[in-house]
Amino acid sequence: MIGKKTAALLLCAVTLLSLLSGCGRQADVKENTEPENCSGIDLTESILDDAVTLVSRISYDAKCGEQYFRICGMMTVGDHVIVEYALSDEQIAGLERYDDPPEQTYLGVLNMEDRDLDNIIPVDMEYTETVNPSLTANGSILWYSRSENDGSGVTFTAYDENLAECGSFSCTETGGYFSSDNDRYYYVSDGQVAWTSTDGSGENGTLESFADFVPESLTGHMTLGDGHDGLCLSGRGPDLNTYNVVADVQENRIVYWQDGTSYGYASEDYFWIGDYGDSYSFRVTDFENGWFISYSEGYYPGLMRCGELLLSACDVSGEDGTSAEQLLFIDPDAQSAMGSVTLEPGSESDSYVYLGFMNVLPGTDLCLADIETAGTGETWYLIDLSELDPDDVPDDGLSPVIDSWIPEADEPEFSSEYDPADYTAGLCLDSLNDCREYADELEEKYGVGIYISDECRMVWGNYAVVAMNDHDLVMDSLTGLDEELAKYPEGFLDQISWGPVSGIDFYLAGTIFSISAEEDSLSTAGGFQDQGFGRDMIVISIDEFTGLQRSTVHHELSHAIDSMLDACTQGHGYIDADEWNSLNPEGFAYTESYKSWEDGTMENMDAWTQWNAPDDSVYFIDSYSKTRATEDRARIFEYVMVDSDYSAYPGIIAKLNYYASKIREAFDTEGWTDVPWEKYF
Repeated sequence: MIGKKTAALLLCAVTLLSLLSGCGRQADVKENTEPENCSGIDLTESILDDAVTLVSRISYDAKCGEQYFRICGMMTVGDHVIVEYALSDEQIAGLERYDDPPEQTYLGVLNMEDRDLDNIIPVDMEYTETVNPSLTANGSILWYSRSENDGSGVTFTAYDENLAECGSFSCTETGGYFSSDNDRYYYVSDGQVAWTSTDGSGENGTLESFADFVPESLTGHMTLGDGHDGLCLSGRGPDLNTYNVVADVQENRIVYWQDGTSYGYASEDYFWIGDYGDSYSFRVTDFENGWFISYSEGYYPGLMRCGELLLSACDVSGEDGTSAEQLLFIDPDAQSAMGSVTLEPGSESDSYVYLGFMNVLPGTDLCLADIETAGTGETWYLIDLSELDPDDVPDDGLSPVIDSWIPEADEPEFSSEYDPADYTAGLCLDSLNDCREYADELEEKYGVGIYISDECRMVWGNYAVVAMNDHDLVMDSLTGLDEELAKYPEGFLDQISWGPVSGIDFYLAGTIFSISAEEDSLSTAGGFQDQGFGRDMIVISIDEFTGLQRSTVHHELSHAIDSMLDACTQGHGYIDADEWNSLNPEGFAYTESYKSWEDGTMENMDAWTQWNAPDDSVYFIDSYSKTRATEDRARIFEYVMVDSDYSAYPGIIAKLNYYASKIREAFDTEGWTDVPWEKYF
């Protein structure tokens, strides 16, 4: 092991000072001189305690020559540390660094003996609308990928631990993981686990389907105890609920099931599930032993692998307004905390701290940590794991309770049996190609997305969605959708976008049914609206009995409008709950329950509706309007869009006019004439 003082000096001299001496040079240039033209870089060593040494600070205005300098990342590849850095003409600080990544970076091998970066190579990291580059370290290989958004897929280039190019291959999919030996690249496509060989031969294939499980996404890779590849998958079981599983690729079987209430992660030979509620807990296993790590309410640490230990990291704030990162090192075998360190790089102006690079340097007990702060820049620390003190653990909620548990490999007992493949999105059937062409025309006409046929199969939240493949019914429904969307002002639908939502997608599906009686949802639904995949999703049921219920189009569009208005700032379309409730009869409150409406247990079900009140006391279209405020607005909106007459009901007109005024505040109304929902203005 390297001595504490020697290691600190070595890292101080090597990690940043030597790095800067190689900035921007190519592999054939190698000097050992220290730079004299760099500024904004503090290399003063400071031993904070027995375990922690502050190595250096790099401010956001750090420059090397005339260009701003920043470290973009560090990766452990084999026995070497690879440093990625960038030079730029403009300073980019704080979170803007992630919104505006550099177009070109440099990679170099950290050479501790020569105090230099070896084998420096330039890397094209420019992001465009069609290209998304990234770097991934896996064992002894560093993979550089460029994904093309034009459908041609992604190209991978392999570099060894000395940054020598050693292979390449192409694949149609991104978001996958490499096998332990880097021979295969795994990903999920059309409900199956697929793979592509990394030797450039183009060989590819799919794994046999798993019994009772259809994967939807690949969330990680780990090495199982027998050296087999373990894939962490999220998908659907035969009860259509979500499960996180670990599959043994070589034996083509699932070795571990976990309900999908949260996300599954993997690192080397550990798999863990995070349960995120009022507090965090993690269920960790190597499939021989298991550990349950839980924290007190109000604490939300992350969990990661750090050498042979697990690392729990959490942002903490001091009473003086400073920010810090508290790191707790956990020995899972001993079921105890090895020790804790608090890294305090920030100042009163810092609004956040961010843990960047964190890894054990090859061949040492030394952990290098990079903490970035909002106002200061980057601070690098060296943590000697052998100096951690088990008694130096905070006596508060950040000190976890660690219990053992036995991981179960058995398949759970499912409450119902479906074929999850029937609820996994596919392609439009060939027999509906002319319907697909019509849908394409409507997409262009209205600026929306439209899905039909097997494209609509899904499980979303508590609802399972069946595909509709009756040709005539789908064609008639597309015609009806065209006629209903034509009622909106030109460009109106394009404006329903906000924050992460870029527009609207319509799904013309078959039956929509609930998969859990425990949830407050309808047993069958005519449609629903939600956000997903960066879009506002409107799913509508069409069947042989009702076809397309045209009013449902407007009902779900009202929910989409509500979502946009909820995202507005007050005074620009925001619907104030108190203002809206003032338009209801005195003493009324929404039930906030669909079940009470569906099973008929709602109190005073028909009160204040046209079925049980004089005209001047009608405030609701029907009893369903009384479940939630958003359903009340959607009911009023859908009926006015299919030419219902509210002239006799001043209570409903008042609500409609309030809603219409908020829509007008949030939308560009230029060119609007004869808008249906403004007919009573």
